[in-house]
Amino acid sequence: MQAILALGKALLGSLRDLLPIVLVIAFFQLVVLQEPLPNLFSILAGLVLVVVGLTFFIFGLEMGLFPIGESMAQALLAKVAYSGYLFLHFAWVLEPQLLSLHLLPLRQKRQRSPRRGE
Repeated sequence: MQAILALGKALLGSLRDLLPIVLVIAFFQLVVLQEPLPNLFSILAGLVLVVVGLTFFIFGLEMGLFPIGESMAQALLAKVAYSGYLFLHFAWVLEPQLLSLHLLPLRQKRQRSPRRGE
């Protein structure tokens, strides 16, 4: 029962996600081009297939790949958390010093060069 409810939520999510695209295309076709939709039945059938296909695709991702990705992320985070923290800390602390060392020759060159109009 929970799987059917989750599939229904995914179906509604797919409809919500695709609705702006459909509205823009319909607006452009009907208002800007002022032409009727050719083969309306086949367009609607194709739209239903897109919604169902997108729903199953997203549902499959949430069931199969997202849990694997989350477990991989947790394992990676556990292995590199401390070293990543140290790297980011030193990068944050040392960045201003490295920048000032990089700009030091430019400052010295500017101080030695005569100013305009003098």
